[in-house]
Amino acid sequence: MATSTQIIQGLVQVPGGYYDVEFEPLEEGGYLARVPALESSTFGDTIEEAQAMVADMVEGWLEVAREDHLPIPQPKPLVRVEFNMAT
Repeated sequence: MATSTQIIQGLVQVPGGYYDVEFEPLEEGGYLARVPALESSTFGDTIEEAQAMVADMVEGWLEVAREDHLPIPQPKPLVRVEFNMAT
């Protein structure tokens, strides 16, 4: 069983890369979802809801930042790795 001290690491993909997300189970139920790079957080009753909420939050955060000409933290680049399994 998860405790409030266990942080589940995740990510939210954005154009050009991704931002790290920390999901923290709360004692009273639900999950706090933090995006440290954006200094923002949201909440969901389940981990799945928290994932959906954080995706919406990041999209809205970026939209407002662009409209207001605010600095946007550079997302981490996605890396694609391919394996050649030739026999």
